[in-house]
Amino acid sequence: MLIATTLVSLDGYCEGPGGDLTALPFDPAFDLHNAELMAAADTVAAGA
Repeated sequence: MLIATTLVSLDGYCEGPGGDLTALPFDPAFDLHNAELMAAADTVAAGA
């Protein structure tokens, strides 16, 4: 299984408070959903 995700807004720009992308306010259900997807994946590739 291959799962590809991207974090982007409608205008193509995404930034959290102070420019920190990791500080974006996500609902806990979003975290659970992504954790379940990653657990089901055969391989996880991360990069910038």
